[in-house]
Amino acid sequence: MELRASPVIQRFVPVVARLIPESLRQKPADLWKAENLVIASVMAILIMPAYGYFYHVLGDDVNTLLCMLATLGSLISLLILRWTQKVAGAREVLLITIYGLLIAMTCRLGGVSAPTVIWLAVCPLIATTAGGLRPALVWSGLTFLAVVVIHIMDIAGSFPKAVVTDMRILTTVSTISFVMTVAVFILVFYQVNSIAIFRLDQALTIIRDLAIRDELTGVFNRRELIRIAEQEKERFERHESPFCLCLIDVDYFKRINDTYGHAAGDQVLKRLAGKIREEIRSTDYFGRYGGEEFLLLLLGSDAAAAASFSDRIREAIEALSFDNMPDIASVTISIGVAQYLSGETIEQALKRADSALYLAKNAGRNRVAVDAG
Repeated sequence: MELRASPVIQRFVPVVARLIPESLRQKPADLWKAENLVIASVMAILIMPAYGYFYHVLGDDVNTLLCMLATLGSLISLLILRWTQKVAGAREVLLITIYGLLIAMTCRLGGVSAPTVIWLAVCPLIATTAGGLRPALVWSGLTFLAVVVIHIMDIAGSFPKAVVTDMRILTTVSTISFVMTVAVFILVFYQVNSIAIFRLDQALTIIRDLAIRDELTGVFNRRELIRIAEQEKERFERHESPFCLCLIDVDYFKRINDTYGHAAGDQVLKRLAGKIREEIRSTDYFGRYGGEEFLLLLLGSDAAAAASFSDRIREAIEALSFDNMPDIASVTISIGVAQYLSGETIEQALKRADSALYLAKNAGRNRVAVDAG
């Protein structure tokens, strides 16, 4: 079951994004660390004043003052992030602030039995999410060292008696709030990283499209068409499912470029590609082979069926009108069809389709020719 963040947390995420300098958005690793640091800083700024007031109610105004100072330190960490545009310095300021606060409060609350000891675990957590392995190891070591030293000092009776009026309620509230804080941090962390994964998926989709599609027309490029053709060749060898390669060439395309310019020629190619995409089946593949040539792969079709289908495409293209080219009645195409034959290479099949296209051109253009093999 998918974990979903609450609406409050979803509204919290845009706040996190606005606090991150633009320079840190350029690299995913920097952005990831900065987002987690901002989450931790904002949560500290929200939590510590509440704790300060709680300690005031329990009669410990020194701990109240410490919470206020730590709130200021957390705010300073955000300002350092904005000023320096570096995560490391801001992270260390935040960690030192929290670490120092917890050590000081633990000493005032009686040592190793103090409810603040468990909160030391947030230091390695923040170090890991906002820094990586090395800061995580350093702060894990410091946290372990602090607990050991506090335990030794506690045995030695070095800590004064706590001045809070109700230690039980403090322990209960501290434990509950610790669990809730970690849970909220994890939920926000999940939400932010879900957004990061979505952004990554979008980027990968764009990169994949750039790799397999023609920039001008948006249809498959030559490399992807050849890959698909090789794939269909292997399928044919296993199941003998027929397929045809149809080379399509725009008639008198040079005249269009010479008369109306290359921009008009590009518009013709885009419109023709769009129209052919509308005509073909979902099981077929179509793309730009190069220049004004396109390649159509008709799967499950023999030469006769491919020729008939190609002729319908030819008629659909001839019926198009181009208002921006008044001197040209219509744009036509010639098509060469070759059915793949067992044992030949895709290159050989394409040569036969090209030979058929040559025959269609020589026969007067605006027609379909078939290489029977």
